[in-house]
Amino acid sequence: METYANIDYTTDNFKQQLKEALQKNEVGITFTKRDGTERRMQCTLSTSRIPGEHLPKGTGDTSTSKTSTEALAVFDIEKSAWRSFRWDSIKSVNY
Repeated sequence: METYANIDYTTDNFKQQLKEALQKNEVGITFTKRDGTERRMQCTLSTSRIPGEHLPKGTGDTSTSKTSTEALAVFDIEKSAWRSFRWDSIKSVNY
């Protein structure tokens, strides 16, 4: 497992790398919520890891998100629900 901390999480290169990892596996992301509290989320975009009733409607393609370029919607494994985080709020990422 690799941990990425104290890097610029807002670069296009990092965003693409993280999205690719999320489409294949579960990833641990620690970020600061809007209320200022820190949260760690185990999440994915892998359709094989998302329960059928929670799969996106339509093409089933989780690589495209309706969320803005400032945030990314992911499936929270522990909450069994879709959540999002802002790129500029990430503190660390564990692959």
